[in-house]
Amino acid sequence: MEGIREYLLSVTGAALLCSIITALTPQKGSQAGIVKLICGLFLCFTVLSPILDIRISDLPDLASDLLAEGEAAALDGEAESARALRRIITEETEAYIMDKAEQYGASVTPKVTLSDTDPPVPDGCTLSGSVSPYVRQQLKKILEADLGIPEENQTWIN
Repeated sequence: MEGIREYLLSVTGAALLCSIITALTPQKGSQAGIVKLICGLFLCFTVLSPILDIRISDLPDLASDLLAEGEAAALDGEAESARALRRIITEETEAYIMDKAEQYGASVTPKVTLSDTDPPVPDGCTLSGSVSPYVRQQLKKILEADLGIPEENQTWIN
């Protein structure tokens, strides 16, 4: 990224220098034509100089570096996608549990844990809130039947 910045600064500086020089020279005559030609050549050289610096022997290294950077970016994307999927599943599952509790007139705060499988599934839950024994039993059944969270992986905190 630093190399691109330096390149753009050098091209911009060369263009600025050429425009100043051509503005200071007379607009007519052979002197103007020579100045414009020299400025044009200077600007072309500035734009093309990175291409002249490339060595054929460096191309395989450049290609392998770009490939490695691409693979690293793909892995980062996959990891971020997996984190986002886990976050969405957790949030949706917790919202589902709160909705089911509200249907019984109860208020609970769930904390869902997910499995390490792909895709992740809910495998445990800690619920806090005061609920009657009947509502607790109904929610235990719902968690096991609808979400596959066995009763032994359900923790209740009053």
